[in-house]
Amino acid sequence: MKISNILLLPNPQKKEALNITSGLSCFILESGRVPYVPAQVIDQMPEGTKVLAEENIPKMDLLIPLGGDGTILGSIRKYKNYSIPILGINLGDVGFLAEVEPDGAQEALEKVFKEQYHLEERIMLEGWIERDGQEAVHFSAMNDVLINRHMMASLIQMDVSINGQEIDTYLGDGLLICTPTGSTAYNLSAGGPIVAPSARNLVITPLCIHSLNVRS
Repeated sequence: MKISNILLLPNPQKKEALNITSGLSCFILESGRVPYVPAQVIDQMPEGTKVLAEENIPKMDLLIPLGGDGTILGSIRKYKNYSIPILGINLGDVGFLAEVEPDGAQEALEKVFKEQYHLEERIMLEGWIERDGQEAVHFSAMNDVLINRHMMASLIQMDVSINGQEIDTYLGDGLLICTPTGSTAYNLSAGGPIVAPSARNLVITPLCIHSLNVRS
């Protein structure tokens, strides 16, 4: 895949993110390619860096979020309809989603330019809420969808079915449905299993269920 236009998405609240983004922008320019950044950080970028405009998004060949998992997830949600490959640079505490640490960013990018990489596809979730038989809310998620009770409410009853087949009825605090990517997030904290990122399955994890033998 030819890489010409690269979108850099730093977390502006992290000073190191802006410094690293500026260095990567210089590296991209020196390679004869074009770096793009959001308008709010353009003043801190080297000359030749371009401001991302809405009409240029489909032209992006690579998206590089610089931050923690939250930054990467936000980038995925925002640009999910464009199917742009993502190379995450970890500036957070955990970094489950990032492939590269800051000191290896330029080396990783150079390998991408030389086509020394592989693409890994991840599945996402879509969900919706119906009221009176009509769709009221529609959303997508990279990690998980959570159904839970109000803070002071009593336990809630949840009837679960898959493809029309009834699975079980749960009485508890809530229910978590996660992707393999999200298996290391809330699901892990709730006692659910870790799933290989490339797997093609979902995990349903009941939360604080009033039962002795309920597992994911």
